[in-house]
Amino acid sequence: MNHAVIHIGPMKSGTSALARYLTVAQAQGLLPADVIYPIGPLWFDRTQNIVKQELELLKIGSAARSDFADAALSGIYGEVDAALAAVGDATRTANATALFVCESAGKATSLRALESWFTPYFDRVTFVTVARRQEYAMPSIIAQRVKEWSRPETSLHVADYLASEQGFVRTLDYAAMAQRWDRPGQPLLVMPYLEGEQGSMESVARFFRFMGLGEPPAVRGIEGKRIHPTFSRDGLEALASIKRRSRALSWVPGYSARAEASFHLLWKKFHSAAATSGIEPSGRKFVPFSLSERDREIVRLHFAESNQRFLETVDRTGMETEWSRWEREPR
Repeated sequence: MNHAVIHIGPMKSGTSALARYLTVAQAQGLLPADVIYPIGPLWFDRTQNIVKQELELLKIGSAARSDFADAALSGIYGEVDAALAAVGDATRTANATALFVCESAGKATSLRALESWFTPYFDRVTFVTVARRQEYAMPSIIAQRVKEWSRPETSLHVADYLASEQGFVRTLDYAAMAQRWDRPGQPLLVMPYLEGEQGSMESVARFFRFMGLGEPPAVRGIEGKRIHPTFSRDGLEALASIKRRSRALSWVPGYSARAEASFHLLWKKFHSAAATSGIEPSGRKFVPFSLSERDREIVRLHFAESNQRFLETVDRTGMETEWSRWEREPR
């Protein structure tokens, strides 16, 4: 019997760290014989050291496999189908589990439609997601928006996002998420995200234990590695200021190009300090951006009802201690 496990996020819940671990471990032949992470010739080639299957899986959109006759599968649909067939064959031969990381699947496609592409080749298909306390996820999401030059966001206040950014606000509504993603007879598996485990093997180990995959082998370079670190408040405000000035003075010839160059130069300096917990350009030691107590309370109140309903229904089997800690953290 073979098994497909698809990690569907949401964003800022450790998907990149898990994908990096699995990419390196699979490339180095360190994963257990009964665990396969599709990279390289088994999947579509990747040159990065973090492989997510997200790009391929999302290309099939919300179309179910049943919408196509075998003869009608062509283009990207046929490529995805052939790739899944190859992974299915490899896992069936080894009686193994194949892991996939597709953090935007729940937002971008129907899980039932996505599942239909796996069921011809896997005996079991499991979707798993991670719940992170919203008052900790929100600053990471806000920071990611502010530090991307192409995005318009410059505010660090949660009220500006709760009112207008319904996409990721809905992603953090876990009661609605669980209801939307459940499948008859196969409830969505939800794992709690514990703060302080970023960039650690412990977060990887918890995922392996949660999925019944045993203990993951250690991989050098994982511990302490912050892939997408949240910048400091000073750093985010500096970057936001450049973005605001660039928008206001976009009519000045050449100003936008100079502002973008300044933005990316400063970005590199703040990223270096954040990734290593080093020294900021100001000379101060890096401290990640977090919400004020007032903003944390706004977020807690916004999601309080949803979290109560969610915690009444989530299966805590095997992770009772972790879920208890998840509930206590914001207090």
